[in-house]
Amino acid sequence: MLSSSSLSLLEQTCPRALDHMEDGAPRDSSVFDVGTAAHAVMEEIQRESVRLGGVPLTDEQRTLVSSRTVAALTLKGRSFRGNHEPPMPLSSALEGQRIALSYIRRQHGRFTVSPVAMPERELSFDTNFFPCSPKSKDRIWSAILDRLEMDYDEDTGQYVLSVIDLKTAWPAGPKEVESLQLKGQAVLALAHAHILWPENYTDIGVVKRKIINLRTGKET
Repeated sequence: MLSSSSLSLLEQTCPRALDHMEDGAPRDSSVFDVGTAAHAVMEEIQRESVRLGGVPLTDEQRTLVSSRTVAALTLKGRSFRGNHEPPMPLSSALEGQRIALSYIRRQHGRFTVSPVAMPERELSFDTNFFPCSPKSKDRIWSAILDRLEMDYDEDTGQYVLSVIDLKTAWPAGPKEVESLQLKGQAVLALAHAHILWPENYTDIGVVKRKIINLRTGKET
């Protein structure tokens, strides 16, 4: 089964690396812990903001939500696509928390999430390239999209679908906007539009791909 991770691995390395991944070759996943923690903190802060109707969280609220996330990652571990992962070192979780909160603080109060935004949404295709459940035995491609947003453009009278990918690698930027990984996520999002936004999916006029570098604060 293809995923965003496998597409990224294929594009950045070689087909042989993908073979190793699919064969279950051992790998040191701890190198991803900091990025995983940063994503987890952003996910929970975004979910809480959506729950409150798109209202930006206060510093106190962000600290509380992110601290709960750090505790869960270090005491229980996380569940990823049905697989339980062991707890990560506290140092990695705290560094991920620092990266996420630093990014938000750099927005000077401008960090907001649409009340209809969808953080960390897993979407899938089946063998006929139709949308299906991520749990379907017929799925051949799944991806977890960091954030989906749908906004109305009053000037054009159309809706804008934004596919947002959060990155923690220092070099992440314009190159990743044109990556196979993000283009694939945009295709998945558009294919699921009639399910996710049944009332206005026919009015989607623009699909935007956006990279947010949590370390540098730059958006592409």
